[in-house]
Amino acid sequence: MKIILAVVLTFTLAACTDDGPASDEAVLQDIVVIDEITSQSTTFAVSLPGSDKVAFLKTGKVLSGDDAEPGKCCLIRYTTPAEPYTSADIDLLGCYAVPNLEASVAVPEEIAGYSDTPVYLISAWSFCNRVIFRMELPYPANDRRLMLLLNPETAGESVPEFRLIQDMPESADKSYMKSYIVAFSLDQINEKKDWKGVKICLNNSNLKENVVTLNMLNE
Repeated sequence: MKIILAVVLTFTLAACTDDGPASDEAVLQDIVVIDEITSQSTTFAVSLPGSDKVAFLKTGKVLSGDDAEPGKCCLIRYTTPAEPYTSADIDLLGCYAVPNLEASVAVPEEIAGYSDTPVYLISAWSFCNRVIFRMELPYPANDRRLMLLLNPETAGESVPEFRLIQDMPESADKSYMKSYIVAFSLDQINEKKDWKGVKICLNNSNLKENVVTLNMLNE
């Protein structure tokens, strides 16, 4: 059975399929990384935020679509016969696209200060060389520039510093907020996967905690 994974360009989540619960088991929902797609199955990597282990979830349903490729993040709904966040064959119930962006190296003028538009950070975590944010942002997301920028002066450190920047046109309506999930890949700037963690600086309107440090998990 094939499942089409649709690309959603406005930073919203869009269902590519939803077959509904197949059993009385608890339905789980997680952000995962597509590990492998074959002609007969799809395997996802998943980690409980804060855990030091990656589990692999395999389904007999095959993803297809422009954004269905190894290394991409997506949100899935599923049931599993095993304990949560342990490797198992799962029943995939639904698959949702999330924006997959590349972190990049900042130029000095982008590092200085914070972006004018605040981010209401709900949670952030890292695994498989990805940094994932769940946050509230002004809606709609048209013409937004959302970037995760590495401070080049810290690139050689074991815990380098990044800046999450959000630029929006002055004419944008910032009065209405909506929840979003965004995944940033570090593959281009952390090819050796040797960083122990990352420090994220942002203009955070949630409790004004403007620095978040995450441990890296690259199994």
